[in-house]
Amino acid sequence: MSRREGPASALKSRKVREWLSVGFAVVTALLVAGCAPEMQEAPKKPNIVFVLTDDQDPESLRYMPTVQEELIKKGTTLTEGVVTFPRCCPSRATMLRGQYVHNHGVSGGPERNGPYFRSAGLDESTVATWLQDAGYRTALVGKYLNDYESKTYVPPGWDRWYAGINREVWADCFNQNGKERCYEGKHPDSVLSEKAEKFVRTSEGDPRPLFLWLAVSAPHNPDFPPATDANKFSSAPLPKPPSFNEPDVSDKPGWVRDNPRLSDEKVRELTGLYRVRLRSLQTVDRAIANLTDALADVGRLENTYIFYFTDNGYMLGEHRLALTKDVPYVADTDFPMIVRGPGVPEGASRDELVLNNDLAPTFADLAGAEGPDFVDGRSLIPLLRGEASQQWRTAALVEEGRFFNKLDRPPFAELRTEDRAYIEYGNGERELYDLDKDPHQLENLAGQRPGEEAVLFSARLRELRNCWGASCRAAEDGTAP
Repeated sequence: MSRREGPASALKSRKVREWLSVGFAVVTALLVAGCAPEMQEAPKKPNIVFVLTDDQDPESLRYMPTVQEELIKKGTTLTEGVVTFPRCCPSRATMLRGQYVHNHGVSGGPERNGPYFRSAGLDESTVATWLQDAGYRTALVGKYLNDYESKTYVPPGWDRWYAGINREVWADCFNQNGKERCYEGKHPDSVLSEKAEKFVRTSEGDPRPLFLWLAVSAPHNPDFPPATDANKFSSAPLPKPPSFNEPDVSDKPGWVRDNPRLSDEKVRELTGLYRVRLRSLQTVDRAIANLTDALADVGRLENTYIFYFTDNGYMLGEHRLALTKDVPYVADTDFPMIVRGPGVPEGASRDELVLNNDLAPTFADLAGAEGPDFVDGRSLIPLLRGEASQQWRTAALVEEGRFFNKLDRPPFAELRTEDRAYIEYGNGERELYDLDKDPHQLENLAGQRPGEEAVLFSARLRELRNCWGASCRAAEDGTAP
């Protein structure tokens, strides 16, 4: 007791100290118990939106102002995006499962398309089931897989399902959560845009993070623009890179040499088609605007990753090839992958080799979900955070079209590295291109380089053709035994 404190004063002082001590303990207990959520709440899982176009060429991105403003300028462009099987059904199956086609088996042939995906049990484990198990509210809006036409069946993993059931590319009837619903007279991609926007807006007040897979039909031939865009781009030129209507194809394999040069009439036809393709993409561009507005309105935009990619390219006269795909040239396999989201550098670009195989494991990684061992791809998160990429892949496989072939060409397999494209055909023909010096693949170097180089390329290609899961990543990195 202080000499200045009397008994009453000392008792009062002691009670104050006891009260403060108890009060501090109570406050501490409340904080620990979670009564102060602003200090205890775990970071919210991000929303993920994936916009997938059909047969898009990179040049057409110039004519999509919202994609330019909202995604490219506010995100990162992975310029070396590669589709590992340039045909829509195999490519989409790869995106759903994160596997090379030789591992999931959906090659796009008459017996290896959408129904096979279901009958083989592949849809029992996709990025949708992984994210749904991780607490996500999931939706697929648009095209799923070719010939996957059930009017009532909804695959596992999807809380909302709006998938086309017509055989036509531009479907007007959909399986809407297990019931057939038709929208004759409405533009199909506009219907899909409305469904995607509604999915976002109805999430208001729902604590679950969102996973939205929007798969539009544009700009797939026969293109179908809405009437409001019918007169746009009437003077837009057809892209004519150095490979367009290639004058000398004597160094190309026989299936290319068999094609005559494109006539003036054919070039005019391609020009008209290209302008229609651009018009059809305007609905997609508006869908991006509607989605970003909806995400902002429900308070989710700042915590949302938006990915933009295509299932494969489209040959518009390159190497004399027109209105086709499923070929091993960059015009068909390469498309920039565009990503916007939390922590993604704005207005940036990266030149690492990224694949459609990487989408599923990236979505899983962002969601905190664990992907199965069968996944061949890898998470893009290090690249999206702007980190160094010393451990990134140095090669990838572009699969052969062994089961299905409209071009009367032999099956092929391609080894893609950072600066090379090496192709082997089933009939023994080969192609090799230096993509640094010859990005348009005009000069086939096969046979001009030392035999040791071809042996090394062939051996690495063989490793990739036989890889599975982790061994694919090892083969891509050059560390496979």
